Amino acid sequence: MHVLGSMVMAMLLRGTIVMYKILYMMMFLSCVALYQVHYEWWRRILKYFWMSVVMYTMLVLIAVYTFQFRSDTAGNKDSFRDLGLEKFSVSELFTRIFIPTSFLLVCILHLHYFHDRFLQLTDLQAVVAKEESTIYRLVHPDGSLADLTMLSASSGDASLSKSKDEEQGPQSVRADCGVSKEQTLVVVADDASSAGTKPGSLSDARQSSTDESHLFSVGTEPGQSTEQSSDLKNKWHLVIDRLTVLFLKFLEYFHKLQLFIWWLLEIHIIKIVSCYIVLVAIREVSLLNYVFLASWAFALPYSQYRPLASSVCSVWTCVIIVCKMLYQLTSIKPSSFSKNCTMPAAYSTKQEEEMQDSVLYKGPVDPANWVGLQKNEELLDYIRHNLLILALLAFEVTIYRHQQYFRLRNKLSPPAARIIFHDITRQHLDIGIICFIKYFINYFFYKFGLETCLLLVVNVIGQRMDFYAMLHAFALITVMYRRRRKAIAEIWPKYCCFLACMITFQYFVCIGIPPAACKDYPWRFPSSKTDSNVVKWLYVPDFLSRPNPSFLIYDFMLLLCASMQRQVFDDENKAAVRIMAGDNVEICRDLDASSFSVHNPVPDFIHCRTEEWMTDKKVHSVYLIQQ
Repeated sequence: MHVLGSMVMAMLLRGTIVMYKILYMMMFLSCVALYQVHYEWWRRILKYFWMSVVMYTMLVLIAVYTFQFRSDTAGNKDSFRDLGLEKFSVSELFTRIFIPTSFLLVCILHLHYFHDRFLQLTDLQAVVAKEESTIYRLVHPDGSLADLTMLSASSGDASLSKSKDEEQGPQSVRADCGVSKEQTLVVVADDASSAGTKPGSLSDARQSSTDESHLFSVGTEPGQSTEQSSDLKNKWHLVIDRLTVLFLKFLEYFHKLQLFIWWLLEIHIIKIVSCYIVLVAIREVSLLNYVFLASWAFALPYSQYRPLASSVCSVWTCVIIVCKMLYQLTSIKPSSFSKNCTMPAAYSTKQEEEMQDSVLYKGPVDPANWVGLQKNEELLDYIRHNLLILALLAFEVTIYRHQQYFRLRNKLSPPAARIIFHDITRQHLDIGIICFIKYFINYFFYKFGLETCLLLVVNVIGQRMDFYAMLHAFALITVMYRRRRKAIAEIWPKYCCFLACMITFQYFVCIGIPPAACKDYPWRFPSSKTDSNVVKWLYVPDFLSRPNPSFLIYDFMLLLCASMQRQVFDDENKAAVRIMAGDNVEICRDLDASSFSVHNPVPDFIHCRTEEWMTDKKVHSVYLIQQ
């Protein structure tokens, strides 16, 4: 699948954009979008999808090749070129059809040999139990060494029974060499220090099964050279067994690292995806990207809408990519529908000089730019961010399905808390520095998320210093007025909704009205005396001094942290989370420092009353530092 996807991208993004490549991209994007939206439907139509790709590739190759026999005519050349049909030289024709032909062969091979097996491996309904896997049994720390020893023991017993049936030697030889299975099991796990004992003793079991079979088949006592060679072979067998165990240990640790990375990605993938999508939308302000920002602005605080936001963004990204590719066709000429706006004659000389830099009067206005489309010679660079958005969304849903498959296979349930160290709880906090660090890696935002959000509000106010910063200040005052944590938790969903509405409205302000209408804003009329600094402070749309969309980055980071804090408020009502992380209830309602030790469930090292000299010195030192 990865090879096929890479070949599709190499075929589509190479050379000029033509219609048959756009149809390829539409088929590929529809497959990726269906994979993210509905997994079972995607598996059902996957075979028919590749069959349709094979037939379409055949039609494209036939059309391109047969068009070479067409006589040259002056008319409709641009139309045929947009379709991808034009005459080439022999070398150019070979390079044009080489990648589609290779892609056709790979698709046929995939359908014939690998497709059925791929469907079996990706079936989440038919999950094989972990205990039935031989690889897991070998990698398991309690099973790897035992499996090797049992393998050696079984091979020794098999060779011993075979030699007894074939060769009827003296009774003494059978008594000397007939070692039991338990002796062989002990010998394989032993070291090579006692490999040089006499062959007639019980330590002859250290010889391998090959040497034993050789002894029985010959029926004679080994010489000095045979003893040395058998000792050397025994040493090499022990080395190989030890290396095998170490390799299996390495596989075990590598498997644990994989599990840790998958779990880490499951925790943070939603933050990575939302941040990248919103940053792309802020970097390229347009009407098409408004869907991205509006979707994630409301999906972050309301987690039940996150799968819907991912599906909407996946489908919308596919639509944007197809639209951008269609706009690159040579038959679409922006000069044919661009407009030149005329500056009003009522402007004074100073106003005319200032308005020369306005988007309306700087040059021809392409209405497609306001939508989010523009001509670009480098198509890959133009749609790179959209392709990365699609890849991130596909990676997100892959992570969730991988974790679902893993838990079904191992008969596990999702953890109660999304933490890194599952063996660290509130009881471990005061044990030592290591436990202290682990606890706060797990629960730092659980304990100090509210304070972090309040600091981010202050940062937004200091960075912006405009009208919307004043609105943030009023919202901060409203939240702080509630004082108690329980009261703040009750109003916090409304605060998150306020942040989401404000960032979506500000993005709409950055988009503004279409400039192709050649209508300016009232604060830029010739009779208006509004200063440009006032326009910037109010953060209103303007063609001369456009609102700075970078301010929305600060608002989005605040929204992200506020959404995480809302999840913390929900977790505080869960008994399982409170047992592991502790509660966030105030220890003293009236905030009287003298009564802290009465309500504090942990030792108070500041206000404790003791007669010990060192404790008194410590308290005095703390107060001196504060003064």
